Amino acid sequence: RKLSDVLEVRLETVEDPPRRVAVLREKAAAEVQLGRSAEALDALGRAWLEDVSDALTLAELDGLAAAANGWQRLVDILDKGIAATLVPDLRADLYARKAKILEERLAAPDLAIAAWREAISSRPDHQQAFVAIERLLEAAGRAADLAETLEKHAEVVVEAREREQLAKRVAVLHEKVLGQPEKAIAAWRSVLDMDEESAEALDALDRLYGEVGDWTSLADVLQRKVEA
Repeated sequence: RKLSDVLEVRLETVEDPPRRVAVLREKAAAEVQLGRSAEALDALGRAWLEDVSDALTLAELDGLAAAANGWQRLVDILDKGIAATLVPDLRADLYARKAKILEERLAAPDLAIAAWREAISSRPDHQQAFVAIERLLEAAGRAADLAETLEKHAEVVVEAREREQLAKRVAVLHEKVLGQPEKAIAAWRSVLDMDEESAEALDALDRLYGEVGDWTSLADVLQRKVEA
């Protein structure tokens, strides 16, 4: 305990970031020797905040968080790190790490969704974030939010096949779950824009146009089915 206190006093006179990191790492090691995992986590967290791009120290924080059951402490440290950087990719990575902790360690799926959305704000094509949000929204039965997220996901997907599959999921949600045939029609039309011969889309539009009484559009779809 005495060594830890001495190191804390020493920090008051150290301004050079690399030296501060060294002292804080020594303090964290001293706290580990004393069996004080929470205090070690705090010290190492302060070391990481001197350079939030230090992936090695960040990885070490996970181990200390597990030892101390200090996952909320680690989330708080990550929030400080996020606030300390303007680098979009780094912010996205830190939000992703935060989201995983919130879901897997703290059983807070709504907060995890919010963190994943922040990751997308920093990196709009963050595929892992979209997939995670979609999984969490589906598990929560939040169909409207899921449909909106899938639409946004489709906007940033490069591969045509994947974009088509996302549009199909949107269409099914609007028709089968949300009871919104007009929106389902729009989604299936977007599928046809990507694949003019999609039998699945043509069959769905055949059914939906009949349901809403749009006979002109239905006739057009039937003609396309004959020609396909």
